[in-house]
Amino acid sequence: MSKNSGAIYLTISSCLSAATRPDLDNQGAEFNTGLSSLSLTVFSTFTFINTGRGAALISDGTNSYMVTRSGHRGSTIVCSCITSNLLTCDASVTPVLFQTTDATLASRPSSECVSISADSTYDMSGRQCAFGSAYCPSCWILDTSSNTVSLTLTNCNNYFKIDVGSNNAIMSYTFVNTGSNAATLSDGTNDYTLSAQGTGTSHTHCLCHISGASHLLACDVPAIAATGSTPINTFPQDIQVATQVRFGGTTTYLNYVSGTPALEMYVGSNRALSGTSTAGGSGILHGTWNLDAATVTSDARFKRDIEPLRTTLKRVWHRGKDGSQKESNEKEADEADESKIFDWVLNRLRPVSYVPTRDQTHGRRFGFIAQELEEVFPEMVRDLNLPSADHKTVHLLDLIALVVAAAQQQSSQLRSLQGEDKSTSEQLHALEKRLSRVEELEARVAHLEKTVATFLTAGSPPASPDT
Repeated sequence: MSKNSGAIYLTISSCLSAATRPDLDNQGAEFNTGLSSLSLTVFSTFTFINTGRGAALISDGTNSYMVTRSGHRGSTIVCSCITSNLLTCDASVTPVLFQTTDATLASRPSSECVSISADSTYDMSGRQCAFGSAYCPSCWILDTSSNTVSLTLTNCNNYFKIDVGSNNAIMSYTFVNTGSNAATLSDGTNDYTLSAQGTGTSHTHCLCHISGASHLLACDVPAIAATGSTPINTFPQDIQVATQVRFGGTTTYLNYVSGTPALEMYVGSNRALSGTSTAGGSGILHGTWNLDAATVTSDARFKRDIEPLRTTLKRVWHRGKDGSQKESNEKEADEADESKIFDWVLNRLRPVSYVPTRDQTHGRRFGFIAQELEEVFPEMVRDLNLPSADHKTVHLLDLIALVVAAAQQQSSQLRSLQGEDKSTSEQLHALEKRLSRVEELEARVAHLEKTVATFLTAGSPPASPDT
């Protein structure tokens, strides 16, 4: 088959007739008769060689086989004729067709892939792919150097207006994105996305198959979505990466730290989050975080050995810091009221202000020193042993319970003092009334004394106090 300016479509029917050709010599005829006596069938063999620059299609009327141009894989195929006069060939390679422009798809081929740089739609069964006058590319270059490109192929199962899908054949296509923008492939039903060259999956192979009344592309690129929707990568199995998963560049990524193991999140080259695989789970929020709302698990079903905090504080009182302190505390705690215990505990806490050494741009902060808290409440302090952070941390929410307990104790003590104050006020009022009576009696006694003195001086009987 030699043709440089167009395609060749060759149909061989009744290929089994070659097994009974009249020009076979006597030896061949005897061999054929012997095979027949053994109930064996003689097959004819055909060799097809494409010596030109155009594409070729071989058919037995039912199946179609493609022969690429000279010098390419699949330009020579060997076929055998089997039962029902059907050809079975050793290759069904979809040819690489050649086109210089995407305007008409009708010029003589000179390049292996058609290149497009704007959104395009091609009907592979229409005028653009008429047999003998146009070349339907199976290889497409999507040039996204200046803009995104969307390519839609309809009726992709057609080759030169011949529906190879109806003959149980599958067409193969290759798509390559050679620019810096994304490209989209579509069969009118599904969309596939190709990344910019050098940033991901920038090329893909697709097979065209029949699904009901539609000819659909099945591509090996993972990004797929219904037409008009945002493509999302879907993977049938787990994804494993060596170290990093990057988002839109080199400064925002998830980083896996082997050996620990640990997972870190970087945003704009700044580490924002770290997590490890420690038994209780451990993680760090780096920098300043803003929360719309935050909750802490506090379900009773996840807690045991629940007891009033004042009971725990009594143990802290007993525990003390050293032996002499412990002995003194144990003796006093039996007689001490809760106010003394709370006073002792609160006086051991030292609120401070400070400037963080790792972030000095936000001024002074307020809090506690973990090492000092550990002396009184070791349960509140935790050692964070991470490759990137080996330091002490504090369960600050635990301090809320301590402050609430202290406030309750102060409130109870205040109510007690208020009760005592009321009693004292009543007693004072009673004393004031008694004092008033005493003062009244003192006035009457003074009056009597004055009257008696007057009588003794004048020698006349004293007047009655009532006169």
